[in-house]
Amino acid sequence: MKNLITLITITLLAFSINAQEIISSQKARRVKNHKGDGLIYAQEKIYLQKAKHNKINIYKDGSKAGSKNFNKKIGGERTKTVKTIFNSEGITRIYSIEQDMSIELYTQKYTLDYNAIGDPMRFADIQMDPANFFRMEYYAENSEQTGNTLISIHLEYQNAANQLKLFLFDEDYQELNAVQATASTNFSQFEIIASKVLSNDKAVFLVREYEQTTSLYTTTKNIFASNMITFSQEEEPKINKMLPDYSRIIKYTISENISDNKVLIAIQSQLNESESEEQNEETDKNILGVYTYNFKTSELTRKSYPIDAEIKKTRRGIGSIKKVIFDNEGSSYFIFTMTASGGRIDYGAHTIKLDKDGKYIWGTPLVRKDVSDIKYRLTGYLVYVNDQNELEMIFNSKKNVFKKGEYKANDSNGIWFFHKMDVSKKTIPIKATFNSNSGEVEIKRILEKENVNSIAYKNAIETKENGVYYAIHNIGGKTFVSLIDFKRK
Repeated sequence: MKNLITLITITLLAFSINAQEIISSQKARRVKNHKGDGLIYAQEKIYLQKAKHNKINIYKDGSKAGSKNFNKKIGGERTKTVKTIFNSEGITRIYSIEQDMSIELYTQKYTLDYNAIGDPMRFADIQMDPANFFRMEYYAENSEQTGNTLISIHLEYQNAANQLKLFLFDEDYQELNAVQATASTNFSQFEIIASKVLSNDKAVFLVREYEQTTSLYTTTKNIFASNMITFSQEEEPKINKMLPDYSRIIKYTISENISDNKVLIAIQSQLNESESEEQNEETDKNILGVYTYNFKTSELTRKSYPIDAEIKKTRRGIGSIKKVIFDNEGSSYFIFTMTASGGRIDYGAHTIKLDKDGKYIWGTPLVRKDVSDIKYRLTGYLVYVNDQNELEMIFNSKKNVFKKGEYKANDSNGIWFFHKMDVSKKTIPIKATFNSNSGEVEIKRILEKENVNSIAYKNAIETKENGVYYAIHNIGGKTFVSLIDFKRK
């Protein structure tokens, strides 16, 4: 009888895994809190998890197949990883070797088992000032659509002006274009805010230059310039100023996708105390500035949106802008989250929708929840546009927010987003669907028939289809990596 019960349990589990939203599944190692061992790539029969000390663990069919190190010596030289690119065909690692007078950039291809394919290829040799060199920072982004890669190198010097070097390479790592900038003073620094490959030969960087001062416990960035730098194989680099409405900048971000050859650049800024003394009480103190850049025509336009009224819709405020995403008709969603100290909790979210001409349509909050940021690490959520052109958010919450199948939330029992793998039956995954026209939100429990307790959103892997992700999740105390179609009704 005991064997029969075990057989029935296994059969039911296998059935539930393949039902409804879960397309395929394999056993996985549990994601432990504070360990950072999340998913970094997944396919149907193989997945990679980050482990300690720059290692990755390789799993096939749910069993560990090996462990490899990201950083290692090549040709006897110590290397630094600039970017690791994962795709269905394998892994590409971009790394640097720092010489006395220069920085050499290399690329090495690997199978998904992390076995090297051929020899490393050097594709750039960047000169530097060794007498004043202090340190360097790398920033890189690869476009899956074009295969092109953006790389920036910030060279920090002592007693000399810092330098910023920007590169665009094609899929064979042949240089398409390069830009170099020198800081205005010996004390100012550069910061890459965001970057994006726009087309086969065109790219954009958001860069700002600042001086940093420290007084007691306060660190202040005096920003000299915020610029959008665009360059391509056909044109000379262009620099456009990205100006905030107020001097206190909360956040910059660039749209995650492209619509009709356009990207959006959002700058959230706030009136500081010295500025507010010069204004009247009716002056809006919080502004969302939105730049629209058409990379085919090089046209750049700008609009400003007061968001004080949006802040008043919520008890905690709206926090800072985290995502900008186009829908299928060219309208745009701006998603804000309020994060607690140390970034351990996201207290819900606030979404603003603009139509394709930039007209404000609606702003809708999700209810917040009071929880201890010491006890939990509660960040992470998924955002996408479904097949009905509606915005959807996926996150975990407590089971007791649902009473008789209806969502019942208030300020003491509302929504909170997180990626911690909670194996208790008190945690459930939830979907919030925003009506495209009105902004009204439908909130429901998902993956109930599959008995899923929680999902690790922070390291979920996007696929080419909206709303379909590889993600680590929990079922009754056991952990799986599954391909999940969250947008299914």
